Amino acid sequence: MVTTPNSIGIYQRYMAPMWDDRDGIIVPTGFQAIIHNGTALGGTHFSDNAEVVDIDIQRGDEKAASLVPRGGISRSLGSIQKSLNEEKFTNVNRVYPLSIELADISSAQLNKRASGEEQYSGASREFRLRKLSIKAMKETVRRTARMFEILCAQSVRTGVQDMIIGTTDSDMQLDWSRNAGNTNAAAAVWNTGTPDIIADLETAADAIRENGHTRPDVAIIGASGMAAFIKDSTLQNLSDNRRYELLTINDKNSLPGRLQFMIDAGFDSRGMVSTYKGRTLYLFTYDEGYTNASNVYTPYMPIDEAIVFDSRARCDRYFGPPETLPMDSAMRAFYQDRYGLSPNALPSVQMRSKSGIIMPEMFHFDAYPNGDNTAITHRTQSAPIFGTTHVDAFARITGLV
Repeated sequence: MVTTPNSIGIYQRYMAPMWDDRDGIIVPTGFQAIIHNGTALGGTHFSDNAEVVDIDIQRGDEKAASLVPRGGISRSLGSIQKSLNEEKFTNVNRVYPLSIELADISSAQLNKRASGEEQYSGASREFRLRKLSIKAMKETVRRTARMFEILCAQSVRTGVQDMIIGTTDSDMQLDWSRNAGNTNAAAAVWNTGTPDIIADLETAADAIRENGHTRPDVAIIGASGMAAFIKDSTLQNLSDNRRYELLTINDKNSLPGRLQFMIDAGFDSRGMVSTYKGRTLYLFTYDEGYTNASNVYTPYMPIDEAIVFDSRARCDRYFGPPETLPMDSAMRAFYQDRYGLSPNALPSVQMRSKSGIIMPEMFHFDAYPNGDNTAITHRTQSAPIFGTTHVDAFARITGLV
């Protein structure tokens, strides 16, 4: 006899807790922490009503006073002494770049069980709309935060920020006018022959001291460059010499308190090196990257570069307005109807990053229906500028390997 099977009910099914891989992916903020360093002088500036930001930059020098012959001094001292002209500065105005991330939610999706939703839960379409909207909001914020990291890394490494990522048009770049002497290729590649690695670091430190008028204390070295550093026979001999305590390579090296933010932001401490002129550089690597538009994993820190800088250098970040019309009563009613809350009460998105690096004010959120009321688009906008204001406190070494 054939028994008619019962329809599958909740008794026959077990619903495992949903796993969203995206919730476990850390959004790196290492270079963002360099720009927003609590021990430095920089700040965060929000401008929601103007698309241009004005920045005044006044450079200094280290000239010394002159001695002049005593007696019979007239106003003009010729070539012996020149009058000081104060308040010479450069005013730079820049238009904010703009990022837009969209996520569409169709009416058809609201008729299907959402991931993590219990079988036969009877969830309403309104509930699914709100749940999908929160997921869309979280993902667009994560993608935007990764874009922040790309731009911060570029600004720290090169002294330039793209307004369109990957552009080669200088008119579409924000140039912080780093001194050309602050970018140098390694005198010899680090992974073959007999390179003088400390001399390359010294050259970068010299540029910072002469052009930035400060002393560097950090070197971030790309993965392949760090491997060559560790394997270099000259450095190994120096580290083995008990009377030459010029360098250490380990993750237990004591760090000054001002550099703890580097560890908190995701950098790996690798040791320290003392240069020939007595400058102490604490060494870091950065094991973070992103998936580019071609689906290729790309490190934020290129594997064949090194960045030397003063951790106390001033950097600033600026966030401009969105490309949307001001909120009106009809839009407020739309949010209240669709989401059951005021647009001023949007829930915050939790980020696995150091506190204070990612802030809600950096983002502009809105949503709107399509013409035939069959889809809603969630939109996240941001207009970021990440400036290495004390630009000559950073130096770049290329071609390590």
